[in-house]
Order: sequence, then structure tokens, then C-alpha cells
Amino acid sequence: MWPELSIERFFDKFVVGGIVFLGTWYLHRPFLLEYFPNVAGDASAQGFEAEVAILLFVVGSVALGVLIGHVADVAVVACFQEAGAGKQDRPYREWFRKMSRPFTIKVLPDPRHRAINRYLESPRRAEFTEMLGHWGLTTAEYVRVPAEAAIVHQHVVARLKASGVAGKEAAEEAFEPVAFAAAIFVALAALVFIGLSSFITVLAVSKHKVFPFAVRLLIVVMLYGATVIAGYSLQRRVRHFCSAVLTAALHYFREMSSSTSAGTARSRGGHTA
Repeated sequence: MWPELSIERFFDKFVVGGIVFLGTWYLHRPFLLEYFPNVAGDASAQGFEAEVAILLFVVGSVALGVLIGHVADVAVVACFQEAGAGKQDRPYREWFRKMSRPFTIKVLPDPRHRAINRYLESPRRAEFTEMLGHWGLTTAEYVRVPAEAAIVHQHVVARLKASGVAGKEAAEEAFEPVAFAAAIFVALAALVFIGLSSFITVLAVSKHKVFPFAVRLLIVVMLYGATVIAGYSLQRRVRHFCSAVLTAALHYFREMSSSTSAGTARSRGGHTA
């Protein structure tokens, strides 16, 4: 099945890709003016027509946005310490978290465990435990183990998506802010490295000096600050998703249970008659 293409998703991809596209063009413009004046938009060179330039920008931004969206899940790995069985022992994940530490500042515990524990300590414990048994294939005692909580959370989300069109849309709608925040985080982090590389490419420029060293350094520092803020925003959105998707799952589980009970009662009434 082809994925549903909406204006919101297209706009998200365009914004994320456009940030990287324009940032790269701006930070490396001295290098482009020296060696690729057509791409840099040099007035003294025979550049692209305005229509062609706009088309290249739109297509390039969407392509970059799609690419970033496909790898944006690594941002969640960087921000949280996964509690899934065996995942925390994978060397490349720990290495990636250490490399991302300047942007994430602090790696938080797996939010899936916290979200499940909150429900287990709430007045809805009985209904939630029943849902865990049917959809998560576990018990309230065993799910308190962080590794088990992570697996059960995945089971519940998968069961919510399989419950019907409405359940799938609810799960996807809850995850959309996470996907966008993760893509923004990856885009800004990429721009920090792109900005740092501009200090190298500018050495190959002989005559075009668009802005001085201090301005270039200030831009990189501002990008770094924006990335740290984006990382904090991503952590908040992931924590909210882990709780919100359980709320949606419990709602749909109650509806399905009520429908099943009503159907069973009608069936028994028919047999009695």
C-alpha cells in the first residue's frame, strides 16, 4: 500500500530539508562563489533562471527532508537509554550516544517504563492491567521490569494499530510530533557539522569573503544552541507520546471490550429465547 501523502507531511519534509538546504548554501557560499558561481547565485555569472532555481530548491528540500526523516529515529536513540532486552548492550548504540552527548547534554531513562508505571499507580490500574494481559501478553508484576515494559509498550502500540483504521490513525497522529521534532534535531545537528566544515572550505577561497571568521563562529554557536533546545523538545515529545499512546490504547481497548460484551449478551439472549 502506498503511504498516505498529506499537505502536512509534505510541508514537514519541505521545512526540514529547506533548513539544511539553505543553511548549507549560506555557510558554504564563499566556496560556491569561487568554484560553482551558478549554484551560488553570483550576479556576475550566468546563473540559473529564477524558475529553475526555485524548482531545484523545492525538489532538493523535499529530497533532503525525506532522507532526514528516514534516519531521524537515531535522534531518539541519542536522547534516551533504551530498556529493551539486549539493546543497551549494543556497542554502536552506546558509541552513538556518547558522540551525541554535546547536543543531548543528558541521556534520560526509557520513558516507556515511566509511562506504564504511572498507569499502574493510578485509579485505572484494574482496566490497564486487563489491557496489558490481552494486548501486552504480560502481568502487572512482570511489567515493572524496565526491559519488559519497553517490549510491552511496543506490543500495545502494535495492537492499537491493528485494532482498526481509527486506532492506527490515533497512533500515527500521536507519533507525528515526535517524528517532526526528531527530524528538526537531526537537521540542526547536521548544520552544526556543516558549519564547522565551512571553516575548512573557506581556506580554498581566494577572493570571495562573504562574512568574517567571528560571524561564522557566531552562527555555529547559535546553531549549537538551537540543537540543544531541539533535543530538549524531542525528549518532551517522546515522553508525551509514550503516555498519550497508552491512553489511546486503553480507550480503544475499552470500546472493543464493551462491543464484545454487548455481542455476547445479545447472543445469549437469542439462545435463551
